[in-house]
Amino acid sequence: MPAPAPAASPNHAASRSAVVAPGEPTVVLDHVTAGYGPRIALADGVLSRLTVVTREAVLGERCGITVPTRFAFKHAGYYPVLKRMGAKAYHFEETPQVEIPLYHPGRLRDALFTPEPVAKADFFVNCPKFKAHPWTTVTFSMKNYIGIQDDRHRLIDHDHRLNEKIADLQHIIQPQFIAIDAITAGEGRMLTPTPFDLGMIIMGNSQVAFDAVCCRIIGIDPNTVDRYGIPVLRFHWKWSDYETKQVKHMQETFRSIVTEMGGEVWSPMPSPDQGYGIAPGGAIIHELGGTRMGADPGSSVVNKNCQTHDVKNLFVADGGPFTSQADKNPTWTIMALSWRTADYVAQQMKGGSL
Repeated sequence: MPAPAPAASPNHAASRSAVVAPGEPTVVLDHVTAGYGPRIALADGVLSRLTVVTREAVLGERCGITVPTRFAFKHAGYYPVLKRMGAKAYHFEETPQVEIPLYHPGRLRDALFTPEPVAKADFFVNCPKFKAHPWTTVTFSMKNYIGIQDDRHRLIDHDHRLNEKIADLQHIIQPQFIAIDAITAGEGRMLTPTPFDLGMIIMGNSQVAFDAVCCRIIGIDPNTVDRYGIPVLRFHWKWSDYETKQVKHMQETFRSIVTEMGGEVWSPMPSPDQGYGIAPGGAIIHELGGTRMGADPGSSVVNKNCQTHDVKNLFVADGGPFTSQADKNPTWTIMALSWRTADYVAQQMKGGSL
């Protein structure tokens, strides 16, 4: 782990770390879920560094609802690491809770309760796990703060106005250092995608910048939510050689036809740097694809009847199943596919398959 750099303001890049002044007690908020928390090597590395430069380094966590933190710590293998380093473990559901008054505008409550070790910490380290979440879409640094709330409120309304609650929790304490385990993303969580190897450990000291960077890594827009408050996906695309060559061929063919008929082409041939005249994405509003049609569930979303491979009673009857786009309007093709889909749905319902 590199030597800490001077603390940065919240608008600095999320790759900066923070200074630990010798003699300060430190609390590490981990994210342990019965063996699916951050790798023990990551916690080992963070704690080993903190024990060198602080008077007291402790590891604290409030595990998932109904799962005792002691159980999670034991099965994740944390106790031997803590013993070797002389660090203390705090099981937040077993420690005294301290009332923290809130004064900021737009707060959900006038006060929150947090574990005493958190309230008294002079230096706070947040070590979440990089994963998805069924209500907030993702769990990075800020969502991990749900673990510093008392069990009574956390149990009652974990999913009730959760975004506002997480915002309130930011006023209890801010981490001076964040390290997220993104080596394997999405491990051990219900209602979330299959885990995948990301091969990253991301560090920083500004929660907003940190979470924004994590969002961008997996293609979620950190600044935009839909009408239900769910973060929207960001689409990154560009015209390929396939489309560029189509447009070049179109330009050459049309110009040749005009010339052969005795006409005169007034506009110059667009250059390769101009994409041979291809329009910017979104300018013509004929966007298609995104839920491409195909026989292989591994490379497509819907079958030839616009029926999704994974959910048999879900059909996509619009431009989404297109696998390519011609030059002209797709409306008639969309109508034809929708008609075929409607006939298939009616047939399946009569046969009792839907």
